[in-house]
Amino acid sequence: MMAKKILCLLVLTIILNFSNVLALELQIVSDPFAPLGYESRDGEIVGLTVDVIRALLEETEIKGKFLMLPWARAYHMAKTEENILIYSLVKTEERQKIFKLVGPFLHERAYLYKLKKRKDIRLDSLDDIWKYRVGVVNEYYAHQYLVSEGFEELLDIAVTPELNLKKFIVGRFDLLVFGEVFFNYQIKEKGYNPDLFEKVLYVMLNEIYLAFSQKTDDEIVKRFEQALKRIKLNGTIDKITRKYLEIK
Repeated sequence: MMAKKILCLLVLTIILNFSNVLALELQIVSDPFAPLGYESRDGEIVGLTVDVIRALLEETEIKGKFLMLPWARAYHMAKTEENILIYSLVKTEERQKIFKLVGPFLHERAYLYKLKKRKDIRLDSLDDIWKYRVGVVNEYYAHQYLVSEGFEELLDIAVTPELNLKKFIVGRFDLLVFGEVFFNYQIKEKGYNPDLFEKVLYVMLNEIYLAFSQKTDDEIVKRFEQALKRIKLNGTIDKITRKYLEIK
């Protein structure tokens, strides 16, 4: 009799927990960065990562509300509030401590770029950047990484990737850190001539993740992890990637 009561209580607890998970609404935050997430001409939030998240929401039957914010604000929300999902993050040791990461769902190589006309810029290693100014976006991984490597005084910090690129093109700084695939996309999207730019130095391989705030229920994170495995296996991730990027 006692065993039946305990079993009933366990089942009831599982059902209530499941119901609570389905009832909540995640706040899904990031900054405008095409092709991962951006506002269409109609004001809809779209993009590669947005499509991945929508597929995961459908798989998990969890509701979510997309918000487009400055990156620093979105990052702060994800560090301090509950039920926040922030995208798209590069995995680091620090971020593993402050977020619950799910992924990766995408990989890309990051490089230092220069304007091709700048024949004076030559790099054999990362230490050679001491001669130059480097453009980064506030609280993006490149910003955090270069600060951790001791290069903070060299950095020209922009609030958005779009502003960072514009400043680079008009010569406000010497070098730009950017993922290769996303750099090529941005150049094409903005109508710039790709022959104006040159890769100078390979910096790192970036693994792109989704990240939940620490105050988010572990059951939600688990459901997203399982759902991500399923949409990788059924080809959904590949289909979404091909939709936005020229990746074979």
